Amino acid sequence: MNDIIAVGSGVYFLYAGWKNNYLSKKDLKQKEVLQANKLINKVRVVKMAALFLLEVQAC
Repeated sequence: MNDIIAVGSGVYFLYAGWKNNYLSKKDLKQKEVLQANKLINKVRVVKMAALFLLEVQAC
């Protein structure tokens, strides 16, 4: 079970890295607004917490 969680987490982080590198112009503008308001890290933390909760529920 831990292997499945590790693989799922790895896939998620690879996907997040890929998505972060290929944002559209609209997404870049939204990212700039979040960074200007210092919210970008909070958004990432919320996404990671949600993923963790989904993994815990799967157990």
